[in-house]
Amino acid sequence: MACPASRPRRGASSSRWRIAASVGGACREPAGRVAVMIFSIAVTVGLVLYQRHVVRRTGSIAVSADELHYRSDVVLNGGVILALVLGSALELPLLDPLFGAAIGAWIVYSAVRLVRLSLFQLMDHELDDDEREKIRAIAQSHPTWRPRTICAPGLPGRPRCSRSTSRWTVR
Repeated sequence: MACPASRPRRGASSSRWRIAASVGGACREPAGRVAVMIFSIAVTVGLVLYQRHVVRRTGSIAVSADELHYRSDVVLNGGVILALVLGSALELPLLDPLFGAAIGAWIVYSAVRLVRLSLFQLMDHELDDDEREKIRAIAQSHPTWRPRTICAPGLPGRPRCSRSTSRWTVR
């Protein structure tokens, strides 16, 4: 949570400003700003850990996407703190945009990976030959399995078939 300006704009009743004001002026000092961000990071890390637990148990892509969102918040807030501390200590103002670009690239990479996973899960795809053979072997190992003739009426080289009440019978 970033600290708002020391007073809100006219007519603004921002909840962030009210929360920051209720902290007791913590946002007016740089150390207070970092403390608020660390508290926000700690709460978000707890949420991310719980969501990871849920994803492991359910495999939900929706919860995984939400977890990615909060994980990116944690990384972004941590990057901001690190860039502020290192940038002021080393007097390198270029660190902030570099950290931002790196975090943005990581978010894009993670989002593309999540989109690929969800498309793979949603789209229909053919089984590999190995998987088909495993399924066929399991089916043929059943004690009641017996080979059947596939009927294709009207095709040369195939047996003629007629339909009885509930099944096709070979003639």
